[in-house]
Amino acid sequence: MDRPQFYFILYGKGKIFIGYDGDGLYMEGMFRIVISETAFVLQVETAFALQIDGVSLFSGSALGYVEISGDDTLGVGLLGYFDLTVAIGLPASAGFGLTGRFQFEINTFTRDREVSRFKINDDGQVTFDADGNAIREMHTIPALSLRVYIGGLLKLGDVFEVIGSIEIQLSSAGFEMHIYGKVKIGDFGKIEVKGDAGLYIELVGGIPIPVVAMKISVLIDFNIPGVRIYGAGLFQINTSFTTPHFDVPAFSFKIWIKGTVEIAVIFKIEAEVTVSFQNGVFRISLDNLEINFFNAFKIVIKGFVQSDGQFEVYGALYVDLNLYIVRFEMRVRVHVWLCWDTSACIQDPEVAANRGGSQAGLSVYIWGKITINLFIA
Repeated sequence: MDRPQFYFILYGKGKIFIGYDGDGLYMEGMFRIVISETAFVLQVETAFALQIDGVSLFSGSALGYVEISGDDTLGVGLLGYFDLTVAIGLPASAGFGLTGRFQFEINTFTRDREVSRFKINDDGQVTFDADGNAIREMHTIPALSLRVYIGGLLKLGDVFEVIGSIEIQLSSAGFEMHIYGKVKIGDFGKIEVKGDAGLYIELVGGIPIPVVAMKISVLIDFNIPGVRIYGAGLFQINTSFTTPHFDVPAFSFKIWIKGTVEIAVIFKIEAEVTVSFQNGVFRISLDNLEINFFNAFKIVIKGFVQSDGQFEVYGALYVDLNLYIVRFEMRVRVHVWLCWDTSACIQDPEVAANRGGSQAGLSVYIWGKITINLFIA
């Protein structure tokens, strides 16, 4: 920041709070206010505590500055960041821990603005230049936002650790956490994690009620000698009765898992499962289960059951056993359904074609063939 021609500096000691309704950043210590003809800058070197609902999430020391400025286009607002050195982290009751480098960011303008942010590598570590200074880059933060940016490690209980970046955003409605990271499993593979979580306060009948919303996606890829496991997963929940969050419908949850296990070229299993609750209906769906053994035996099962009485089950067995002299082929298909809402029925084209336009039915199909090859010299 260039030093203006005319300015004066005020030194002081005291307390400052930045946040909403008691949730936010509390600072106590030394302050320096630089006033010039072009800017009003608050510089801090203080102790801090980040509190939500009276609970201290992090505490330690803060160093940085916030500029107070404005013009006819942007109006008056605060923009800047504080580097946070954390001495005490999340309480054990939180169920997860965060370690790494922390930065508190603020933008009270009505437009998105840019602040300087430290850069991290693929392992969640801060990158440095040849002189040992942290490499920084400009990053856009939304209008009217307070957030804490973390580059480092997210530890979920004693189960696994996520390396990457985490953003905690504070607002008058609560706070949100945005996660971008990965879990390394030695040299065998990785799990990529990306998602959003939030805690909000909503009025229900005039009474403030805490609301939780979350949407976390996972990508898995393991490659152990002779065995490969890969797939994806999604967990989402929203306890709000009226408001969607992160594109998750109000008062709903969903768990979706899709994966494949391959053992050499002998055995392969593919599965996809969804468990959900939406619009008052609970649903368990086996979207796909496929077992393949040597390409000679293949089993496919699909189906669902709902709390409103609708269900559908489709199963098929394919056999193609070629012993050169004798070849045995068989197809077995069983299909039963009670499904009056076409949007709830199995959407697979083959299953839909077998169902036709019927709301209920039972279908059984069996076909077999034996081929004998005789070789006469």
